[in-house]
Amino acid sequence: MNRFLISLAFAYCCFDAFAADAPVASLDLGKFGYQFTGSTSAFADYTDIGFLSEDLLLISINQRSFGPVEPMFADGPGSRVIVFDLKHRSVLTSGTMFAEKMAGSVQPINGERFAVLNEKGVQFCDIALHCGPPIQTKGPLLVSPQGTRVAVGGNGLTPQIVVDTESLKQIEVIHRPQKFQEMAIPGDGAILVHADNWITVRRSGTKQVSFHVVDRGTFPEFRFLNSWSLAGLDHDASEVVVLGLDGHEIRRYKVERRGGPASSPQHQEPGLRSTNTATQL
Repeated sequence: MNRFLISLAFAYCCFDAFAADAPVASLDLGKFGYQFTGSTSAFADYTDIGFLSEDLLLISINQRSFGPVEPMFADGPGSRVIVFDLKHRSVLTSGTMFAEKMAGSVQPINGERFAVLNEKGVQFCDIALHCGPPIQTKGPLLVSPQGTRVAVGGNGLTPQIVVDTESLKQIEVIHRPQKFQEMAIPGDGAILVHADNWITVRRSGTKQVSFHVVDRGTFPEFRFLNSWSLAGLDHDASEVVVLGLDGHEIRRYKVERRGGPASSPQHQEPGLRSTNTATQL
């Protein structure tokens, strides 16, 4: 989402999504408190948007102005959460909720629900903005493609837990004492783990699979694409690589480093910017 636009336009997608007469809906977020700037010179916008279903869109207006002395982690002021019905072009629900001031604090999960991270922990909520009890944890919050699992925690070297969003069962705990790089990314049937300089996939009932991909700090942006593949950045090769969960390589897409060429990898920014070739993903 372009966070510098007050007005959002959404194409309502269906089998005839590419028809010339496909309906379009718009929503002015300025009426819900979205701002371009805050009350101080330091202003952060963590606004998120995602689909709860084909017809329902979740929007969280999550912004923060920083004063001279601020806590590193905070969930105030409250964020405006909106459930927008694309089919009927109307706001279904709107309310204020506390959400952690970081990107990805409000994300859709399965069953037309969403997860919200705040200072109490992570909560699972329905479209009426009714939420279950918090699971005490820190951020960040990561969600699997189908929303059946979340991984949350890790900030402040706290344990990161992987939770089933239906049963609330804790699937795995990643302890991170003095090993900041240990991290898990959830899939719907597997977990991608970075520990001891190895990237591995863990699945119940199968042998752990290791991937020979050099990430150099880009692992937090690795993601499962579906139940059988994932994508990440091979930093040294400057390529996006798509991998099967069995470890075999499916495809590579060339990318270029942000900021242009540099003399050595250690002087590169860890993030990568895609070229026209990579936009096929």
